[in-house]
Amino acid sequence: PDTVAVYPILSGDIDPEILLGSKLISTYKNRTVGLSVIKKFDLFSNDSEVVTTRANPDLIDSSWDRLTVHGDSGHPSFLIVDGQLTLLSTHTFVGPGTKGPYFGGPGNQDKIQRIMDDLLAAEIGS
Repeated sequence: PDTVAVYPILSGDIDPEILLGSKLISTYKNRTVGLSVIKKFDLFSNDSEVVTTRANPDLIDSSWDRLTVHGDSGHPSFLIVDGQLTLLSTHTFVGPGTKGPYFGGPGNQDKIQRIMDDLLAAEIGS
């Protein structure tokens, strides 16, 4: 429907190392926006990629810094790619900056594809 926003995610073949230091736009439960910088990528449970961001006063004014708190979970974080918001992650952990699944990671993309396949199979079977 026209009332639902759809955002692209990064391809699974992009090396996350090239994203280190990129600015990230994040949204929060109190309807605010923050800016941070991608600090690192980690593997969680051997197959789920996680992205962590932190403030960087050398690149972004500290007035854009936000603390992720309970209730922010699920709110999206975006990169701007070719002038378009591109979904990178959603908040999963509390604390400074943001931390959550990296949707461009191959492990996470495999999980997303399996869920979509299951939903499609359920729709066709009903």
